[in-house]
Amino acid sequence: MQQTPQKPQYISKSEIDKKRAAQRVRRRDRRRTLRSQVTKETNAIWPYTVKLSREPDRYEIRQWMKQQFMRTYDPDLDNKDRADVTWDSKWRVFRFAQESHAVLFNMCFS
Repeated sequence: MQQTPQKPQYISKSEIDKKRAAQRVRRRDRRRTLRSQVTKETNAIWPYTVKLSREPDRYEIRQWMKQQFMRTYDPDLDNKDRADVTWDSKWRVFRFAQESHAVLFNMCFS
C-alpha cells in the first residue's frame, strides 16, 4: 500500500519565536545549574579563600608556593584531587585546600 504525498507543513513565525524563546530559557537554566554545580565542587575541594586587595606580584607568589611545596590546579591536567591551590584569572582570589596554607598566604601577601 502506497502512501499519498502529504501536504507540506509550514511553521508560522510566532511558533518559531516561541520555540526560540523556550530554547533561550532552557539554555539559561542549564548554564545556571552548571555554574552552581561547579561552584559547589570548587567550594568542596578548596574551601579556604583569600582575596588580595592590592596588585599581586605573580613571580613572588609563585616562588612562595614553590617554597611551601604547594601543588597548583591545572585545568589541562585536571588534577583537582591533588591540587593545593587555585586562583582566578586576575590573581586576586586564591582558594586553598588547607587552612594553614590560606593563613600563611594571607599573612604574607595581604
